[in-house]
Order: sequence, then structure tokens, then C-alpha cells
Amino acid sequence: MDAIKVGPLVLTFSLLLCLSSANSLASEVSQTEHINGDATLSLHNIGQSQTISATWELNIQVPNMIGVDFLPDKDRGLRYQVDTHIGNGDGIISALESDRFSLSLEENRSWTNGDEGGCCSFDQTPFFATNQIEFTPIGIGIGPIEDGLPWGWSERANLTGFGDERQVRLLDIPRTGSIVEEIPLRVVLPGTWEYRFSAQSAVISSNDDGFTIDRSLVAASSDIRISLGVNEPPIASALRSGGGSATATSTSELKFTGMCTDNGLVEPIPSWSVSGSFEVDDLNGEEISLALSEYDLYHGDSIHVSMICTDRHNSSSSWSQSLMIDDEPPSLSISLQLSAGTGIWNEVELEAFDFSSPSGSVVRAMVSAIDGNNDPVTLTISSNRSGGLLKTGFDTMEMTEAFYHGDSANGPHREPNDRLIERKPTEYFLSIIAKDSAGNRNESNYTITIIDDKGPIIVPSITHDGNELDVGSSILTGEEVVLVLNQSYDRLDALNETKWTVDVDGLPVIDNLTYNTFNGILEIGELTTGEHMISIQAMDPKGHISIMELPLQVYPGEGIIFLQEPGIEVSGRTIVDNGLIISSSMTNYGSGTGYAKLCSGDICSPEAFIPPASLTGPGQTIVYLELRPTSAGELQLALIWSDPKAGFEESVDLSGKVIIKQRAPTWLPPLLVAVFIISASSMAIWRWGNQTSE
Repeated sequence: MDAIKVGPLVLTFSLLLCLSSANSLASEVSQTEHINGDATLSLHNIGQSQTISATWELNIQVPNMIGVDFLPDKDRGLRYQVDTHIGNGDGIISALESDRFSLSLEENRSWTNGDEGGCCSFDQTPFFATNQIEFTPIGIGIGPIEDGLPWGWSERANLTGFGDERQVRLLDIPRTGSIVEEIPLRVVLPGTWEYRFSAQSAVISSNDDGFTIDRSLVAASSDIRISLGVNEPPIASALRSGGGSATATSTSELKFTGMCTDNGLVEPIPSWSVSGSFEVDDLNGEEISLALSEYDLYHGDSIHVSMICTDRHNSSSSWSQSLMIDDEPPSLSISLQLSAGTGIWNEVELEAFDFSSPSGSVVRAMVSAIDGNNDPVTLTISSNRSGGLLKTGFDTMEMTEAFYHGDSANGPHREPNDRLIERKPTEYFLSIIAKDSAGNRNESNYTITIIDDKGPIIVPSITHDGNELDVGSSILTGEEVVLVLNQSYDRLDALNETKWTVDVDGLPVIDNLTYNTFNGILEIGELTTGEHMISIQAMDPKGHISIMELPLQVYPGEGIIFLQEPGIEVSGRTIVDNGLIISSSMTNYGSGTGYAKLCSGDICSPEAFIPPASLTGPGQTIVYLELRPTSAGELQLALIWSDPKAGFEESVDLSGKVIIKQRAPTWLPPLLVAVFIISASSMAIWRWGNQTSE
């Protein structure tokens, strides 16, 4: 009896497993297949700020291998503990030893705090037993201690708790490693209450009247908190695929996916029904499919689909949708216009569903669609034009897009020798589709033929000595210029059928010649220094004309270039010993610069700068030589000029351009005066004398 009385002195709140470490405890406790039984917590009423009454019931059977902690050697098993520390150690469990253990076990389960008894707390306050626990032990079995007979007990207690002022009720279930936690706990709720939420919902399963918690799946020291609430009807919602917004065709494949969202652990299963032009009942499940082609429906028929969600409290909610059968396509109105970039729009002239558009013209499509059921109409405009075209909208749309020649035409995408032949016009499709949400469609498909309303594309280049001159290259005076047009092309017509006119500064080079007469090569010849204009005109067989003006700048040649002999002017009488000023003018047609002087013997003028020629004209230079001739005859003159850059000097002989005469004798002037006077007097006497005689 002493050993039996020692047990109560070391009571814990529950009967723990006979293992030494926490890890071993968790491992042993997880072996729930060796521990059988059931536990039930029945909540009789739940409310805010009121006393809560409940009933706790437990039935448990424990394998012999598990001992108790209030006796030594718990790792040796219960029967060894009882025989050794309660009995006489003879290896046999007697009836007396079994009874003594049952009394000791009952004393260890004499709890009042619900948490300590392995039961529960409500709104964070433990339940308490209101009377003595009804305890019934299961005898450990009489016989040798090696017998593997189970042991256990059953108990029942009335509990009381208290609900606080919060709206949500909290039920806490302890998880401390107690042996009573190894069997499932069934919680019975009052009729209007239901499970709401728990972070450990994975170990909670639903019952018709509540839920069951399998605490053995939760690690020790992880209490389980569950929120409870007054039952609310489930939320019914559904989605439909197939058909339109509120319509479907008589051949639509409809699929409905329903969702019943409840606060419970198990969502209600949707229940479906169909009424209207046909009826279907008793369809259950999250998804149903309706192949409308099976029900002989016609335009204007209607169907009504309903879904009901019902929870375990028979609270329900519903979802429904009505659909109209629509087999008629929407009406489609299309206006097509063209603009050549002038801002003026012209109506398209259709031939069936074909029309022509000059390359680069803008096509405008104004589209509107109406559905008889006022269903939104989706509009799609697409084309295979260069770069693609895909636009979508609803009910009304406007499209403005330019259409150009495609790769089938002649163009820069081809090599020059592949641009010469006639090509077929580019054709594009233009598709306009109107579709209602039910899938009925109305469409118009057009073919756009791109025509060429412009003259040939003129691609000129200038060559010299067989080399093409780059942009910015200089053409010098005296160089032979060749105009090359062999990279030109017409978008659709053969190049040999085009006619060309070329003139330079208004002077014709060719006039209205077909391309094959000159094959794109024209020799312009030498051009003088200055700015020139090459005018090119090309015309295709349909009379479309292209004009291009190609400005050319011809620069002076290199160095100093004199094309004319220097001019000579003399100021003063060209007689001996008379002061003269002789000037010589020079015209430089080259781009070089230098210096010039005019010399007569050892007498030379100051040097004058020879300026370069420019696009506006040649450079002009005048030198002045002052001298007094000492002898008559041809004056010896020489124009000497130098080009420092070229490093040479040259002389131009101008002798003979000026003739110096001798002065008259000193007596000749008075004699001439006397002769003049006598002659004048004689004539006067003769004339006047005759008049007097008369």
C-alpha cells in the first residue's frame, strides 16, 4: 500500500507515456494503432457572455507495453510496474493487485480543470467539472506479467465554461503529450453553430453534428485552436464557358462550374436543374455540361439554369442564369473610302468585293454592327498588308491604313538587273468580321489591288572615268561627266517601255527616247566651272510622269589656268621720255593661287596676288608697271607669274604690244603755228574781199 500511496503524491494532470525523452515520447505517442478508444465533447449551448455547459466522455484502451509515470520503472511496462511496486513481485498479477492499481489510477484521473484532464478550454478559459468524474477502470487482467493484456478506463464529466464578449467563440484543445490525446476527439455542436476556422484544419474532419480532431497527428505542445460561429448559408457561385454573355446558339457546348463556399470543413456539393425549353433535374457535382444540339432548340428559345448549395444545417443559397437561343448573325454595315493624302475622301468603287487603290493611298473603313438581342458585337479588322494589320473593337470601329506596293513589285528590295521586267500588281485581303458573344458571325472579305499611278522611279548617279561619284564628290572643269540611270525602275511596267527626256541647263541631251535606246547611260561631256542643272523626265506607258532635277557643281581645275593671253592697257603718250602706266590683266580659271608681275627689262611692277577661280567665276588679277621709255620702237614687256604650291615660275612675252614713238623737233611747233596763221589770214581776205567788191 505504501507504493500505491506514493503515486498520488507525484500526480500530474494526466497519465503520461512511459518513455524517457521528449523525442521518444513523440515517437511513441504517434503509434496510435496501439491505443484504442474514443472521446466526445458535447457542447449543449454556446453564446456571448453566458455560461456554457458541456459533457465530456472518454473510453480508452492502452497496450501493456505502456506504463504509468506515478510508478517506478515505467519503461518496463505496466504489468511489471504493478507486480513489482504494488504487488509482491512474484511475476503474477493477482485480483488484489489489479484492484489496487484501479484505485490508484482513479485517483490520478481525479481532475476538475478541463485542460489538465486533456479536454478543452472555451474562450481562453478552461472548462471545469461540475461534479465528481464518473470513472470506470478496465482491469489489467489477472495472470503472468508477460501476458499482453491491455489496460484502460472510461470516464464521464459534466463541464461548465463561460463565453466572453467577443463575437467569435474560441475552442482550445490541449496537446501536451497526454495519453488521452492519442485517440480522436469528437466535438458535437449545438444545432445553429458550426466550425469556422483553424490553422490546424488538416487534422480536423467534418461530422454531421460537428467535427473530429485527431490530436495524435500534431506535435506535442501545439495546442489546437478552433473558431466557432453561428451557421451561415453557403455562398453559391458559378461560371459558364461557351455561349455569349446572355445568349447561346442552338449548337453551343455549355459547361457550368459551380462553387459552394461554406465555413465548414466540407463544402456542400452543388445541385443543378435546367428549365425552360427543355428540363433536366438531379444533376449533382461541381461541373455539368450541356450539349444544346441534343435538345432540338430554335432561335428565340430560352433556358434557365439553377444551382443550389445546401449545408448540413439545411441552410441553402442558389445561383441561376437565363440564356436566350440566338442563331442569327449580327447585321454589318461597312463604308469604304480612299484618300491620296489630300484630306479628301472618295467612296470606293467596288467590283463585287474587289477594289483598286494607288500605292500609298489611305483606306478608311467605317464599320458598325448591331445584334438583335442587343448583345455586344466584337469587330475584327485584319489584312495581310506589309507589317500586318489586326484591330479589334466593339459595335463600331474606324480603320485608316495606307497600303503600298508589296515585294512582288519592282523596288529597291531587288537587285538592279531584277527591276527591269513587268510585274503583277500586289493584292491584299481586307477582312471585316462581326461576331456576337454567342458565336454567330457575319463577315465581308475584300481584295485590294495596288495600282501604280506615278511615273518611274528615277535613280540617277554621276560617273567619271567609270567611277561613280559619291555624294559630296567634286567635279572639276574638263572632266567628262556621264549620267547613269540603270538603277531606275517602274513599279509595275517594264523599264524598256518607259520614255526619257534629259537636258542640261535647258539644252536637250535626249528627248522622249525609250529606255532601251540608251540603256541608262548618257554621256554629258565636259561642263564649265559653275552650277549646272540636269533635268530628268521619265514617263511610263500609261502616261504617268516623274521629274527629277539633279544639281551639279563643277569646280575649277587644279593649279593656275590661263585660257586667254593677258591683256595690255597703256595710260599716257607712247613717246620717248614720256611717263607711262602699263597694266596687264589676267584671268585664272584654276583653283590654284600665285603671284604675278609685269617687267620691262630690269624695271618690274609690284607683285600682285593671283586669286583662285570659284563657282561664280574665274579669278581676276591686274598688275601696274610705271616707266619712262628712253628709246623708240617695240617696248620689251614680260609677264612673270609663279605658283608657290607647285614650285614653278613662268614668263609670258608681251613685247610688241606697245610701240614707242620718237618726239617731234623743237622748231617744228612754231613753224606749224606760223603756217596756220598765214593760211587763216589768206582765206579770210579772200572771202571778205570778194563780198566788198560786189
